[in-house]
Amino acid sequence: MVNFDYIINQQLLKIEASSWCGLERVFLNGHLVSFKFNFGRSSRHIFSLNNGQQCQLTLHIDPDSHQLRCRIYKNQHLLTSLVQGAEHLRDSQRQTKQIMVVASLGLLFAISVLLS
Repeated sequence: MVNFDYIINQQLLKIEASSWCGLERVFLNGHLVSFKFNFGRSSRHIFSLNNGQQCQLTLHIDPDSHQLRCRIYKNQHLLTSLVQGAEHLRDSQRQTKQIMVVASLGLLFAISVLLS
């Protein structure tokens, strides 16, 4: 799970994106304002601030670094570009490898039980 936090007009914007199940959620001051399931390399969420100003954020996986980048726009002007931390990326890749090893061992065990 990757999390980004950003303050817009004294309002807390929180973005959660899961590489496991594809769920992306956007919260404004703790209230869910957008969500979707996405397994692609990019996505877009549109929402409004409490004062009615329209905001948009895009999530994009960089093809070179494989890091998740979040760009936040207000009234079609780029406010910021946030990038997933390198340490979080390494942890996520390590967890993926560990899960693949455990799943492979489980599959091999199940096959050996079926064949015996």
